[in-house]
This record gives sequence, structure tokens and C-alpha cells, in this order.
Amino acid sequence: MGVVGNEKSSDRMTVYLPLSAAQAFLALDDAVHQIALRLDDIGDASAAAENLQQQYPNLEVSPWQVIESTFYQTMQADREGNKFGLGLIIFLVFIGVLNTVLMSVLERTREFGVLRAMGCRPGRLVQLVALETVMLASAAIAVGLLAVFPLVYWFTNVGFELADPIDMGGVAFSHYRGMLSAYVLVMPMTLILVSALVVSLPPGWRAARVRPVEAMRHY
Repeated sequence: MGVVGNEKSSDRMTVYLPLSAAQAFLALDDAVHQIALRLDDIGDASAAAENLQQQYPNLEVSPWQVIESTFYQTMQADREGNKFGLGLIIFLVFIGVLNTVLMSVLERTREFGVLRAMGCRPGRLVQLVALETVMLASAAIAVGLLAVFPLVYWFTNVGFELADPIDMGGVAFSHYRGMLSAYVLVMPMTLILVSALVVSLPPGWRAARVRPVEAMRHY
């Protein structure tokens, strides 16, 4: 007999017994009323439950999303909040890049006028501004990755212990550690590059519409 953990969990009244002792106490003989399966990847839970349900139609097979529905709903709400936060960051990046590129185009109006006078086509100027913006965004992404790599490596491999465990949907967390996936890594970079490309178009069109004579008078 003993105490298992000290987390503030909704199942703190649960008693853990050896299987033989529980079967004898509940008069189950050799039967069991519930079997829990642990998978290598939690993302396969729904598919595994559906497959087992087809193989054993007389049994009730449920994935963890159903058994721990409160916790799963909390996870979904957290993901939606992350999407909102990511959207806000992309919007701020959108405004920041637009301001930077537009100021760069305004400062180089004379340069664009000279290029137009030398026969540069408007489409080429749009491509030039777009390419510069994408290169600027790529450089910013590279610097950002190098800057946060040590922190991300520590957080995903070590993490930190919580002084007071967090109870969420009946599941207690005493250790906080991140998880790095291709989606988390690639999606923000893709959104930033696409946003930079889209933002570069209005300044590019402005540069393409400059009149050479008027632009070369610009200082």
C-alpha cells in the first residue's frame, strides 16, 4: 500500500491494485472490464480504435479523444488560440514588411526612373522588388532560426519541472516540454514568405508605374 504521486488531479481518489487482487475483490475471476492500449503515436488512436472495433464488434472501443473528451476539447481550444496568435503575428509582419518595402521604393524612385529610361520593362521592376523582399524575408527567417535554436533545443529535449502540477481535463502535468514538428517549423516560414511576396506587389507596381522624366527629378 502507498500513495502514488501528489498531483491535484480529478482521479486522486483512484486506488491502484495488482490485477489479481482487483479481480478477486470484484469477483471477476479471470475477466477484465477494461483494457488500455498505449500506442507509439497518439495520432494513430482514432484509426486504431476504428480498426479494433471492426475486429471486435462485441466490444466498445474508444480512442483517448473520447475517453478524455474534456482534455481533448481543451487541446482543440488551445490550438484555435494558437491559430489566432499566429494570424496576429502574420498581420504584424505584413504591416512591417509593407512599410519597409514601400519606404525602400520611395527612396529609390530616381533609381527606378533611370532603369525605366534604360528600357527596363515594368514587369521586371515588379519582379525586382518582389525578389528583394523575399530575400529580405529569407534572411530574417535564417537569423531567427539561428537565434532561437538553442532555446528550442533545450525546451524540446529538457524542458522544466513545474513546482505546482497543472490539472487539465483530469490529466496532471508536472513536467513541461515542447514538441517540434514539421508543421510548426515549416508553416510559419511559408506564411511569412508568402506574406512578404504579396506585400511586395503594391510597392512593385508603384515602382513600375513611375515616369522616367519625373522620377529622375526626384531627390
